[in-house]
Formats: sequence, structure tokens, C-alpha cells
Amino acid sequence: MRRLIVLSSIALSALSTSLIPSHRKTLSFGPRLRHAKFVTTPWSPQPPLDDPHEIAFALAAHLHPRAEYHLRDDSYTDTLSGISHIYLQQYINGLTVLNGKLNANIKDGVVLSYGESFFNATNPPNLTVPVDVHTEFCSDFGLQLAPQFFLAQAPLSPDDPAHEHMETAIIRQDTCARLKLASSTLPRTPVDARMAAIYFVIHATSRDELANALASDLDLHLRQPTVLHQSITNASQWSHFVQGVPDTTEPVKARLALIQTPSRGPHDSHLHYAWELLVHMDQNTYEVAMSITSPPMILSVIDRVSDLLPHASLQRMLTVDAVDGPHVYRVFPWDVNDPDSGSRKMLTVDADRVASPRGWHFIPIDHGSSEFHAIAGHGPRMSDYRETTLGNNVFAQEWWERPSRPLLERLRPISSTPWPSLTFNYTYAPEPQENRTAEAQKHINASITQLWYTANVAHDLFYRYGFDEIAGNFQQHNFGRGGKEHDAVIINAQDYRGYNGSSFERKPDGENPVCKIHLWGTRYGTVPYNDGAFEADLVLHELVHGLSGRLVGGPADVSCLAGAEAGGLSEGWSDFVTLVVRTRPTYRDLAIGVWASQKPGGIRSHPYSLNHTTNPATYKYLDHPEYSGLIHPIGEVWANILWGVLHRLIGTHGINPSLFPPEDPDGFFYRLDKGNHSVPRHGNTLALRLMIDSMKLLPCNPTFLDARNALLQADKHLTEGENTCDIWCGFAERGLGIAARV
Repeated sequence: MRRLIVLSSIALSALSTSLIPSHRKTLSFGPRLRHAKFVTTPWSPQPPLDDPHEIAFALAAHLHPRAEYHLRDDSYTDTLSGISHIYLQQYINGLTVLNGKLNANIKDGVVLSYGESFFNATNPPNLTVPVDVHTEFCSDFGLQLAPQFFLAQAPLSPDDPAHEHMETAIIRQDTCARLKLASSTLPRTPVDARMAAIYFVIHATSRDELANALASDLDLHLRQPTVLHQSITNASQWSHFVQGVPDTTEPVKARLALIQTPSRGPHDSHLHYAWELLVHMDQNTYEVAMSITSPPMILSVIDRVSDLLPHASLQRMLTVDAVDGPHVYRVFPWDVNDPDSGSRKMLTVDADRVASPRGWHFIPIDHGSSEFHAIAGHGPRMSDYRETTLGNNVFAQEWWERPSRPLLERLRPISSTPWPSLTFNYTYAPEPQENRTAEAQKHINASITQLWYTANVAHDLFYRYGFDEIAGNFQQHNFGRGGKEHDAVIINAQDYRGYNGSSFERKPDGENPVCKIHLWGTRYGTVPYNDGAFEADLVLHELVHGLSGRLVGGPADVSCLAGAEAGGLSEGWSDFVTLVVRTRPTYRDLAIGVWASQKPGGIRSHPYSLNHTTNPATYKYLDHPEYSGLIHPIGEVWANILWGVLHRLIGTHGINPSLFPPEDPDGFFYRLDKGNHSVPRHGNTLALRLMIDSMKLLPCNPTFLDARNALLQADKHLTEGENTCDIWCGFAERGLGIAARV
């Protein structure tokens, strides 16, 4: 039976206690709406309509005749599939219903599938105290406490105490420990944006002394923040900016909104007023809904940071006036996962001219960030090409201490040869030293070069499988091909804010996400740290969080993988893509994070395997208490299910030695028998395409059943369902067949 309240939390690294332990406080939970659904039965408007927007409006009117909603501007028609993905956001009396959403997937005048969670009642917003989602979650979760063995890649502090097999207890401590403290304060009305922000920080801060101070002298701390008001023209704009909130790194953005909480009935929900907050802290970026009742309660909280038209058209190369490269990088090649798997080489690399038409080192001067303009303004800039690791897709640099140092003043390697043919040749040979941090920093240029290479190759690969500009990918300049710009991935080498982990902060289309890669090693000794930049599966895992965060629920909404099951899907997809990249013609089980952690089994509970003894996980495992609310063990189950589907497809279609499509479609990579150049011919390339296509179909906060059905539907659209049997068999082998229940 599914639980009403769901949790998503970043977990600990699967390391022995000899390693530097990890713990980054994070909160993520919210209401599970019983009426939310994902429907794969086609629907057609009557009379027929052609425009996808009008069809989506007709669907909304059919489902909810009196609903108010806005068309989101991140709705788009997919370049490869020709499917239009339309996103509607519900409003009532001019206020956003935060969890009232509808997504429709439309082609040739037909709604192929849709997901929706609109509030479906005529009663007005409830001014009484809402269901205490936070307390109810903690009461329920307290029953699940048990020693845990499922730990994962999260940023950490080297000074944290050891936490062996304690993920569940830590999550409950982080989420629930201050309920009594927050409720002990005297009620005050009205609950304004300032009070809502202070109450949230009582729960969210990692500093116990600050939480106690806020609760013990609330009046004093309520007087300190300054609230700036902004006139707004629509409910999507922030109306308040709260400056000076303790433990935040920038002003808290706030606006009045509505949120649904579950009723006791099977279908209905209650509607409540809430303060919607965007709260930036040192290690977290939170989307929060706080009740307006006193004392304020957390009704929903999402941490954006995740740890370790009618016919399809082909993607085309652009005609450009200048192209850089090829360039030479000394790196581990794409097919070498880590130092134990192969050697570094001097690679001569050309960027994919479809995905990166002007190469990796190109940024138009007028498409840099505000910091970019400030640095570029120090002297004349006659070229749009950079001779360092700043480019259109990726900004790669060190992130040692000195948190106030601007992004563009960070250390980056400089090419030893001038544009247009650059050279980045740096050694990586750390030696045992007492000061292991200094020894690692000697090799920072090699580390940054490796991250630059891996992240750019991943950008180009994802692009060719459908994660392009219109779908919300990460680029400073979009070449007039749609989507929002100014959002290259910021990827930090040797980030000082943690060890033995990595993380990715999801941000909406048009905002730069931040990926942090850390050093790995033991707390004591002289053995050199292992630099996470040199283990490709760890880096790729984080970059896939960016992919799934932009595709599921639409490019503008990064809150859609926040629940326990949805967060588990995100973790599973991230692991699965690394498995696809490492799959070879000769089968082998695979583990994640083996080199960095120096553990033969890696950082997951089991290797990924087709053998049920080696990896016994099935869908039914989600019923186990040790999986309750924990996204990384849930993700292991999903990734291993997809591992089985992948090998079913490989068994039928074979394996392509390269995942990268040719710039001009050919009959080896693509099927040309039906004139559809976008259908990959081989099992591994087909699996990657179907996974990405299925993400675009899904609603916000999907379940395993939703993701299974979306993958089947993606195959139906792409191949007319030729792989239905293989896909169903792959799911059924791990308990996710037609009769699957939890």
C-alpha cells in the first residue's frame, strides 16, 4: 500500500568507516495526492483539432471544466519524435496551485498520454489548520527506523562524526528533530513572508545553536530581516524578497500561493494558502511551501541539490562562419571509466558539429554571465573563443576554499598552443604525502581538463538523443534553436565543501546548474586522495540528474523528482546511463564508484547484474522498511530493472560499439527501412533513446509504474511497439510486470 507522505533525501556514501564520512543535511518531503494520475490511453478532442495547445486546453476542459490554468512557456515540440509536450499550471483566484499540474503529450491531433493533479473541487481555500504533513511524515517514518546498508554519493564535511549504516536515522534526525522546538514558540499572526522564512530555517539549518536561538527569541530575529516588496503582474513572479534571514546566502524569494493536501477520502484533496519560498543556503537550494497558520508548518519542501510538430525532423548541423579544433587533451578516453580501467592518452578531439556547432571552447561575448562580462570587460575581447575550460556547454574550474572568490577568477588550465588548435597536456601522478590536499591540488589542471572533456562529451551525446535546446539542455548560446540560454553547467573540481561524494543542483531552464566533484579518501594517512574527476561513472551520474531534472515535468519545473519514488527514479536513471556507457559486447556485471571508494563492490549494495543471486532486488523491495523514503536504494532497484531491459534489447538487436550517432545519418547506426532516420538500430542505442523519450512523457513526481508505462509508450511511438515483448519481459523479471503492486 502506498504511503500518503513521501520523502526524498540525499544519503551517505557506501564506504567503510575508515573513509571520511559524509553527511549533508537535506530536507525533502511533501503530500502524495491520491487523485494524481498518469494516463496512457489515447484521447482525441471532438471536433478534431490540429494545434497542440488547443488540444491540451480541450483536454483540461474535458477533465476539469471550471479549472483556471496558464500555458507554461517551456512547452515544446520535440525535435526527434515530433511529439508536443504541453504543460499547464493551475491557478485559482490568481494564485498558483503549487501541486496542480497537467502535462499532455500530443501528436497528429491525438493526446497520446497525459498526467494531471489539478484540484477538482469547488470549495474555496481552507483557512483552517491543514493536515500537518511534516508531523505525519515523521510519525510514519519513525516506524521504519532500522540499520541501513544503502549509502550513496553526497557532499560531506571531513569533520562530521562517523555514521555507519545509519541513513534512516540520520534522515529522521535531519527532518524531524526540531518539530517540538518550532512548535514551542508562541503563535503569532499574521504569518508573513519573514516569519515563514525564519520558521523554515529553524528546521533547515545545520547549526543547532542557531535553531535554538531563533526559537528562543523569535521576536528579536523577526525584526532583523528586511522585506522588499515588488509589484507583480502575474502569480509566477516573486512578490517579496526577505533580506538578512540567518544562514541563507541570498535574499529569500517569497509569494503567496495555494497547495493541496490529502483528504481522508480516496480522491479529494483540501486547498490551503501557503507562502512559497525559494531559499538558498550554503549546501542546499530549497523550494518550500509554508502554511499561513501560526505557527507556520512545512507543507512541502524540495531540495534542488541531488547527490552522487506533425512530423519528426532530424537534428541538423548549422552553417557557421568559424569552427574551432580539433583540440588535444590528455585524458582518460570516454570508454575508460577510471585509472584502474585503462590509461590516459593524448586525444585529438572534434566536438560533435550537430550538438556543438562552433565547438566546445566557443562563447559569444554577449552570452556570458554577469561575471563573465565583468572579467571580459577588463580588456578588449576580439574573439568568441576561449583558450581555457570556459565554453558554451561547460564552465570547469577548481573550487578550493575562498568561497567569496568569483567564478571567473577561479583557476583553470590554459592551452599551451593558440586557438584554433588548443592543447591541454597535464600529468596526473599523485604521490604519498602528509599534506594530501596540497598533493591533490598539484594536479588540478589534469582534474579540470578531465571534467571538461567528460562533461562536454556527455553534452554532445545527450543532445543527439533528444536533450537539445528546445528540450531545456545546458548552453550559454542556443544558436536560435529554441529554449532558454545562459545555463552552461558549472562543474567544480576538488570542491572543498565535501569529500567522498558529488552533487548536482538542478535549476530551471535558463539558470546555470552547479555540479560539485570531490576528493575521495580516508580520514588519516598519506595515501593520495582519489580525485572524483577521474571516475567517469560518478561524474556522469551527476550530469544525468541535470538531464532528468529538465525532462521530467518540463524544462521550467525542477521540482518533479522530489518524492521518494520519483527521486529513486532519478537516481536509477543516473546509474543506468553510466551502465549503458560501460556496456560491452561481452557481458559483465558492473558496479559504481569502485575506483574512487577503493571498494570492490563500489558504493551500491550490490553490483548491477542479470543474476538474481548476485543482485536479488525486485520491485517488491520497495515494500521493505529499509527502503522506505530512501532514494538511493530505490534507485538501485530501478537501475537494475532497466539493466535487464537493456540486455533484452541487446539480445534482439545487438550492440553498437559506439553510442555516438554519425553527423550524417547512415544505415549502420539508424534503421532506414521505414524511412525514419531517428530509430537507432542496436539495443544499447535504442535503450538510451527510449529512456530519454520516456522522461519527456512523464508527469511530475512519477512512480515506477508510470515510468514503466512511459517506456513502453515511448517504444510504441518510436518503433510502433516492436519491442513491447522484450520490454515487458525485462520489467516482469524483476517484479514490475502487468500485475505489479506494492
